[in-house]
Amino acid sequence: MDFKKYFPSQYKPNKNQEYILEELNKAWNLGKKYIIINAPTGSGKSIISKTIAQSAPDISTTYQDFVDSGAIYDIEEDDVPDSLKEGTAILTVTKSLQDQYKKLFPEDTMLKGKSNYPCSMVPTLSSDLGPCVFEPEQKELCISCGQCEYFLKRDEALKHKCSFYSYSMFMSLPPACRAKRNIIADECAELEDLLVQSYTVPFNFKILKKLNIEIPPTPTQGSNYEKYILWLRSAKASIYSTLVEKRKEMRGKDLKKMSKEKKLVFRAINIFNDSCDKVLDIIDNNEFIIEHNKEELIFKPFKVDKIAQRLFKHCDLVVLMSATIIDYKNFAKQLGIKEDEYYYIESASTFDPKKAPIHLSNFLSVSYSNKALVIPQLCKIAKQICENHKGKKGIIHTHTFEITEAFKKVVGNNPRFLFREPGKTNEFLINEHIERNDDTILVSPSMTHGVDLCGTLGEFAVILKAPFLPLGDERVKRLAQDDKEWYTNKMLGACIQMCGRTIRNASDEAVTYILDGTLTKSLIQNKDKLPKYFLERFV
Repeated sequence: MDFKKYFPSQYKPNKNQEYILEELNKAWNLGKKYIIINAPTGSGKSIISKTIAQSAPDISTTYQDFVDSGAIYDIEEDDVPDSLKEGTAILTVTKSLQDQYKKLFPEDTMLKGKSNYPCSMVPTLSSDLGPCVFEPEQKELCISCGQCEYFLKRDEALKHKCSFYSYSMFMSLPPACRAKRNIIADECAELEDLLVQSYTVPFNFKILKKLNIEIPPTPTQGSNYEKYILWLRSAKASIYSTLVEKRKEMRGKDLKKMSKEKKLVFRAINIFNDSCDKVLDIIDNNEFIIEHNKEELIFKPFKVDKIAQRLFKHCDLVVLMSATIIDYKNFAKQLGIKEDEYYYIESASTFDPKKAPIHLSNFLSVSYSNKALVIPQLCKIAKQICENHKGKKGIIHTHTFEITEAFKKVVGNNPRFLFREPGKTNEFLINEHIERNDDTILVSPSMTHGVDLCGTLGEFAVILKAPFLPLGDERVKRLAQDDKEWYTNKMLGACIQMCGRTIRNASDEAVTYILDGTLTKSLIQNKDKLPKYFLERFV
């Protein structure tokens, strides 16, 4: 295999892309199923993804006929033949990233969830609330007539050589539809969290009551695991029974006149039902954490190695790409990938580190015992930094709402600061930040990922505290006890993400200040785990 031959003709590979392509050739020749690529922002990972997709053979007419007949949707997990491995699936974290891929490569196709497509029979409703949801025979009729946009898009994506999916969309497909020649997992550093989220079922008792779902009495707290599993099965039966009743109630009615409230109720019950199905499908072979309190009962997967292997089971090549892979050996272990199964590639950055310095401070260190004293002092230092950058836009990463409030007390009602608080989403704040011409500063605990503050939108950033995961979460607590490296790695990955919000392309110039000495110490102690391009920014 020479991957360079398949590089998109409209582009010319840069030095880093040439290096990655050469390493891909080595990995292929060694027969590795998994290739882990640690490449920073600006490396052209999207074009590398397209290159790998173009290296696969065209979709056969036999496969296309199999999709058109609908037979591909009826094959069970253990019965998927190797002959069905065709095409490439590029997986993204968000729908907006799907759109970016589609904009970059318009000749390819993408598939989103049902709620993104209008119902062909009732255009005012999305496909997940159309008549076929209540009348299964209507679904077959719409499919046979070729008039459902969602199912047409699904068939189109499967029959295309390269298609873009969100992780959640791809995981919801029937087993044979996930059989691919190549799977490219973009932003794969988020994969563990996405798998946990996808297979977590929270039974909020207030919400269940509001939906009129009569669930059986919960086991007493501390009951053995088997009792909770039995309860989950009976709760699933109750939810499904409610769903059937709702379908009967709505069948034959004019759905155009269905109230928004009824739509939301039905969707919520449907989501509950589907979530239970997903968990029950894997719970016998995967350990789940069960969090039980007065308000809710939560089933959450403890580890994701078996779930990840199930996702990649029917695939020849899996390429895992990210800019923030910390300790690739531990990363592979978390996904159930054996040491002899993968090849690791780390690319250099095309950005000048002198344009993006990171200032490390060990003057004050935050701990659980001293945070009430130290956090206000760090907030005062952050305020001074903002004054030093008067006339420039920036971002303050607070990590928690508690720290956000502490910073608010220090700066008061200064309109320059845009705070994440109840009633204001990150999206709302970012739009205001973009639209205002003055030197606004975003202040949020949750802008670690997916925020693009390029150019003058982000010329400085402040990280107030090491972004450790909360030990109040039972899963996090147990994993931290079992594997301290995992806990540290998650924090380091979040830190790199924070440091990347203001450096989005080669022309960006921004300075980052890390104020928590605990974080500074951890970065220095774990230098061998961190990407070289990140270390080069330290001053």
